[in-house]
Amino acid sequence: MAFDPGKLDTRIVLQQPTNTADTHGGNPQTWPTDTAIRWAWVEYPTGSEVERGDKVEGRRTIRVRMRYYSAVASDWRIKIGSDVFGILAVLPDRRVDELEIQAVEVDP
Repeated sequence: MAFDPGKLDTRIVLQQPTNTADTHGGNPQTWPTDTAIRWAWVEYPTGSEVERGDKVEGRRTIRVRMRYYSAVASDWRIKIGSDVFGILAVLPDRRVDELEIQAVEVDP
């Protein structure tokens, strides 16, 4: 499918993890800053349910299309409003200056 910049109607925040030493000698992963803010076209093609203890929670999967941005990696995450999505795959298509990202909803 050809890239249509006119469909870039959702503001997304890309976040890169940082490992910071704590006082107990650990190196926990944190999300302290927003790495980039971009316009994107977001599709919600699927959803699923996950059992957590005695309850079932829904998980959304999204597909994000945006202008090509070489820095994005699969260990990053995406915020859309208060929703947070972990990146599953980064699929660049430099022929049309497009980047497709597949992601799944995670706990913030």
